[in-house]
Amino acid sequence: SSAASDVYKRQIYDLVQRLDLVYAGTPRNHPMDRAFANMVEKFDMPRALPEALFEGFVWDAMSKQYKTFDELISYSARVASSVGVMLCVIMGERRAEVLSRACDLGVAMQLTNIARDIGEDAKEGRLYVPHEWFQQEGLDPEEFLRKPDKSESTVLFTKKLLGKAATLYHRSEAGIAYLPPKVRPAMFAASQIYSAIRTEIKNNNYNDDFEIYLTGIGLNLLIDNRKTLDEPFKRVPQAISRNYRFEDDKLKDLEKSHLSIFEFFSSYCEEIK
Repeated sequence: SSAASDVYKRQIYDLVQRLDLVYAGTPRNHPMDRAFANMVEKFDMPRALPEALFEGFVWDAMSKQYKTFDELISYSARVASSVGVMLCVIMGERRAEVLSRACDLGVAMQLTNIARDIGEDAKEGRLYVPHEWFQQEGLDPEEFLRKPDKSESTVLFTKKLLGKAATLYHRSEAGIAYLPPKVRPAMFAASQIYSAIRTEIKNNNYNDDFEIYLTGIGLNLLIDNRKTLDEPFKRVPQAISRNYRFEDDKLKDLEKSHLSIFEFFSSYCEEIK
């Protein structure tokens, strides 16, 4: 509704003001603001990262739609990859080749969310599927928003989103080997558990009139695969780093140790294909 949208916009504006105060060294006297300010100072968190996240929030508040898949990737990098990169910074990892893998995982997760919720989002007036995909199918995006019914075309959209997400999930695994050893199992599990949504969507014949709970998927994955899950955790540092070739990546020109996080993340949002 318009009222809900206005509330959301005011909340985003308030977040931006709070971020300004944090980076000015004068956070609001609130536990979360003080904690965030402490984190910024302790880990030298580049402002470009939370700003990118907030920009994604603004795009959502504007009900922004995306003409091309590249534009959708740029949105996904802002609302999801920014969080992954911030986690890397907190873990002490700033190498561009590793941050790019965190970006890959964030985009993969966001594309999974979009694929899962095409119908539900449309009912709420939100559309993330690129307009160019509708045009290729001879469909009108606005007509779909008015009547978001499942069709062969929407199933195709879901499959395309999941296919691109699968590539990014695979690509992201290489970065796990470069994280501190203690966090590798958790990051590997998060990737595997979240990517399991793709299987649930396929098993549900690409319908989105159902609920998927990550905790349920995660518990089933752990219960059904207790033994097989333990082995990947042991081999993450060796197998992934040995088998993955960074030079094959489309972002190879960006993956240089001297590249600042601001330059890297800005370039990722604009240039990843």
